[in-house]
Amino acid sequence: MHLAVPMLAASDVHPSASVLVWIVGTAVLVARTAPVSSRHDRGLDPLGTVLLVGASVALLVGIVQGSRVASKTR
Repeated sequence: MHLAVPMLAASDVHPSASVLVWIVGTAVLVARTAPVSSRHDRGLDPLGTVLLVGASVALLVGIVQGSRVASKTR
């Protein structure tokens, strides 16, 4: 039973989908409850942004691909 994705409970949902729904839900909750503060005058760090996004995508792809490989070897 997939509590995070009730519409898709009858289908074969990948476990990482529930985790992704939980992460997005938590981010939305934090964004709504965090107090508004003044913005900094500093600009974005493009190299740091690319590295952070790239590492996050690589981690998620690794989790999904790793679980697919593990499920095929069983």
